[in-house]
Amino acid sequence: MHTLGTHAQVDALVSARTDGENDTTRRLKNELLVRMSEAAQGVLVLAATNVPWALDPAVRRRFERRIHVPLPEAEARATLLRIHLGTTPHELSAHEVLRLATRLDGFSGSDLSVLVRGALREAQHAPQRSEKPSMHPSVVEAVTIL
Repeated sequence: MHTLGTHAQVDALVSARTDGENDTTRRLKNELLVRMSEAAQGVLVLAATNVPWALDPAVRRRFERRIHVPLPEAEARATLLRIHLGTTPHELSAHEVLRLATRLDGFSGSDLSVLVRGALREAQHAPQRSEKPSMHPSVVEAVTIL
C-alpha cells in the first residue's frame, strides 16, 4: 500500500525552532518529526516551500530528495500572464505582455496571479467607454508599480 501526504508551504508548520517558541508549537514540531521518522515504507511525503532555509534543519534532513523549482523566466511569465488574463478583454499586444513580463523579474506564478487579479479589479473600477471592462496597458503598469 502506498500513501501520499502533501503539504504546501510546509515552512508555516515547521520553521526553525527558537528559544522563544511556545510549548504547543514545540510539541507539534516534535510530533511531526517523530511521525516522519516512523513512517512506513511506501509513504511519500511531498512538501513545498518558498523559503527552504527557514525550515527546521531536522525536517530538511528527513526529506531525502530536494527539487528546486526556479522562478519563471520572462517568456514563462508572459505565458502565465496570458493564462491568468484568460478570455478577459484587454488591449495588451503580445509585445506589451512580453515587455511587462520582462519587467516582472522575480515574480512567482502566484505573484503574477495576484497582479492580474488586481489589475482586473482596477480596470473594473476605472471609468470605461464601453460596457465591458478591459485591461489597458496603463492599468497594468499602475498596478505593477504599486
